[in-house]
Amino acid sequence: MREARQCVWKVHSCYPDSFWIYGDAFDSLAGLGQYYRQALSLAGLQFYYKDTVLLCASDSRERREAARFSYEEYAGLLCSRNFRDALKQLETYVTALCNCTVDEYLLKNTAKTLIYHFLLEKEKADGEMCFQSSELFRTIDHSRYVQEFQSQFARILNDFQQLCEETSRTSDSLEEIKCYIKENYAQNLELTSIAKKFNYNYNYLSTCFNKKMNESFSEYLNRIRIEKACEILRTSSCSIAQISEMVGYSDPSYFSRIFKNQMGRTPSQWKRRNSQK
Repeated sequence: MREARQCVWKVHSCYPDSFWIYGDAFDSLAGLGQYYRQALSLAGLQFYYKDTVLLCASDSRERREAARFSYEEYAGLLCSRNFRDALKQLETYVTALCNCTVDEYLLKNTAKTLIYHFLLEKEKADGEMCFQSSELFRTIDHSRYVQEFQSQFARILNDFQQLCEETSRTSDSLEEIKCYIKENYAQNLELTSIAKKFNYNYNYLSTCFNKKMNESFSEYLNRIRIEKACEILRTSSCSIAQISEMVGYSDPSYFSRIFKNQMGRTPSQWKRRNSQK
């Protein structure tokens, strides 16, 4: 056996990717066939034997049939935008596949399929693709051993989790910003000062506002101000200039122009028409 090991190491020095398997002695052709089938099966699992050049068949990892993945539950979590729990389910199942020593091709393609569906639903929810699936899949495919696969897969999941946390924080902050605008619409509000107040980068907040609200900050602010102006016009006898100032416009002409763009009439026309109802 010592001579065999020496021979294997000599060959391995010339062919670093070589992988050798040995087992118990056999004394018949039937035994040879059985050993050959076992060795052939193990040879396809080199993925699980990093730094192993010569493997004893009796020391090989136990192979078990993996439980069925609940695609229905996974799809339900994604459709309900419960991305955190979907990631937990994804992580648990892929870890179980590794522990079952499943075929490398099956492991990688299952992981890629589940990641693809996650990215697809996340893009629908956020309105943008934050990760290129081709780059993630290339990273998975290039994982030579299970340890590298697990490390890369953990990094991918961590990036996804950070994205979910950032998205959640942004959604919560946008609700706070909307409330702040509704309470302070009469003030001289600018996105620059609001970004500073809520600890956001101006460009990032501007982009998020457009994507989440489907309108720009200025459009949203004008809409809130005009809604308030309509309430005042309906219930008071204040002049147009006074109402303009009350809802945050220093220039009555500009206020009238914005009002007409949104309501289809000037403030005076809207008030007369409204009072007739």
